Amino acid sequence: MKKYILIAGRIAGLLFLYSALQIVFTYIAVIIALFAASYSGNLPIESFDMNIDAMQQIVMDGGYFTWSMALSLLLSALFMLWFLVKFKFFVVRRETFTTLDRGSLLVSTALVFCSMFFLNAAVQLVNEFYPIPDFMQDAFLGLSHNVVGVISITFVAPILEEVLFRGTIQGYLMRCFKNPYVGIIIASLVFGVFHLNPIQIVYASLLGFILGWIYYRTRSLLPVIIGHILNNSLATLSMFLLGDAEEEILTSGGISGLLSIVVLFALAALWLALRMNRSLPAVERPWRDAGEPADDANG
Repeated sequence: MKKYILIAGRIAGLLFLYSALQIVFTYIAVIIALFAASYSGNLPIESFDMNIDAMQQIVMDGGYFTWSMALSLLLSALFMLWFLVKFKFFVVRRETFTTLDRGSLLVSTALVFCSMFFLNAAVQLVNEFYPIPDFMQDAFLGLSHNVVGVISITFVAPILEEVLFRGTIQGYLMRCFKNPYVGIIIASLVFGVFHLNPIQIVYASLLGFILGWIYYRTRSLLPVIIGHILNNSLATLSMFLLGDAEEEILTSGGISGLLSIVVLFALAALWLALRMNRSLPAVERPWRDAGEPADDANG
């Protein structure tokens, strides 16, 4: 029991720190936004005696709220990445990013690509019968039109999240449990729930499992980082180009169209996973990160 409490405490501590950083940087960014709104004349100094709701509306209408969110995402991710490396929760090893040959890297990236379409269509199919709330749609739409937001979502966040959830949390869990799939499942569920958005929880948990399996089989963070960047980049691009019309286009083919996409890309993803699994060497037991000394495998 003590072992499981320590495991839960370590993971909860890391997630609490990341959440706290997001909150702190959000408040800092909002204060900066208020001063920016004041400096531009949209929020005169004498109006600071207005109620909070009125000030918040001015900030949101002026686009300053989007800048606040974008900056908080960027700064909290960078600071968390520094913390994980500085205090050796994640040890940067060259082998962790260079163990795959070009063919395996292409196959694993294609696997993530096919999984994205399969899972997105599957979630939309479920959504047709049991609507899943999306609390962050407006926020993501705003971030997709903000340069800092785009950089944060498509590049910085994927790197941080793969280092945190796969390299740190999943790697730690796979050393703690004899069955590595226990670590993969727990890490993917934590990854999904941490998004705190119902429709993302479902999608992120399932995609997190696929990313986790790829990391487990390859012992490399490179394919999962590339796959995560690809996932977020395509999502951001579709939001930028299509906005609210994205879901309508995806569901324009009706239930049969969604079902066809699910089956087609699920089969493609399964074929790619089997091919990659056959081409890669057997996983060493106990599992360890690429380049990690065997003596530290259970550390």
